[in-house]
Amino acid sequence: MGKRVAIVGVADRIGKIQDNNVFGLFSDLLIEATKDAGLRRDDIDGIIATQSLVFKHSRLSTVLAEYAGIRNYKWADSVNLGAQSHGTMISRAASAIKEGLADTIVIASVDFQLTGLTRDLAVKGMADIRHPEFERPYGLFMPAIMALKARKYLHFYNASPDIYPHVAVTMRKHASLKKDNVMYRDPITVEDVLKSKKIAEPLHLLDCAPIVDGGAVLIMTSEEKARNLKKKPVLYLGGGENYSHDNFIQDPDLLSTPIKCSVDRAFNRVDIKKSDVDILFIHDAFTPVVIFALEDFGLCERGAAGNFVKDGNIEINGAIPVNTNGGLLSQGHPGIPGGLLHVVEAIRQLRGECGPGQVHEAKVAASIHFGGPLSMASTSLWGVSL
Repeated sequence: MGKRVAIVGVADRIGKIQDNNVFGLFSDLLIEATKDAGLRRDDIDGIIATQSLVFKHSRLSTVLAEYAGIRNYKWADSVNLGAQSHGTMISRAASAIKEGLADTIVIASVDFQLTGLTRDLAVKGMADIRHPEFERPYGLFMPAIMALKARKYLHFYNASPDIYPHVAVTMRKHASLKKDNVMYRDPITVEDVLKSKKIAEPLHLLDCAPIVDGGAVLIMTSEEKARNLKKKPVLYLGGGENYSHDNFIQDPDLLSTPIKCSVDRAFNRVDIKKSDVDILFIHDAFTPVVIFALEDFGLCERGAAGNFVKDGNIEINGAIPVNTNGGLLSQGHPGIPGGLLHVVEAIRQLRGECGPGQVHEAKVAASIHFGGPLSMASTSLWGVSL
């Protein structure tokens, strides 16, 4: 199997974070993650980071390292693939360690979209990445794009519109079990979702993840080194990526996503099966993505995920718990860093650290990240005692 790598330290923070910035939050999370791992800052010899929409810099990883006092390290990288970046960052960091380019790498993603951007700047940020001729002038930003795909799904499979609210209700149940790092934990009903403000038919306000400040830091090292550290190591088993298109106008049929190919490519590289997965994490910026991903993962037939969710299968005690942290829909969505929060929760679940929200005897987890107008995706696989 060759050299394996593991996550040995994690830290995250979510909320309305005032009197701080990208650099300060990264430094705070780095301190927490190194303590979690039982490492020192000087043990770190590599860093990889996503971009920030608030502090725009093409070399953000090296700027963050400089601010945090990391010096003379061996390897650095910055990834600019939006919310899909996290699967790519994880695989690049793992490859660097396996190749001997670095021993211990920080994986980081932080931003301040709630307090660091005005509404106008946030809308401009969404507009700037859409096609200037065929998308931007017509308001084809992410809520509208997701609404079009969601409507096509309902029409094609003759599905009830209440399948999406059931996802939001389940995420809120999970969030209610968390003590901190969660924005919304009060229970909601399907009726609450359907009565909330319409954003883009059929999506309502509670179908869309609320924007927050925050981010996460992970520390990855070799399995050999991980065995001698403070916490139970969680192994990165492998991953897969798929890129379909970039502009929404190139979407082939509104029903397909790149998730299935990324899932298949991930499992083609490992010795485990989909049925071995105990917990699934899905980048739930909008409720329909969870429906799409459940089917693309192979848990349901096409058009059947709505009933799968309604029957309680994705709840913590269900057949395949999904987003046990409450997901971006209830924990909160810091934008690009959102997917890394799911990885942090996956690590804590496999360590057995999630208290009332702990999945019994969880040993394998999968995290699915998507970016663009649901045009690119990555799947990462995690395990212990394998």
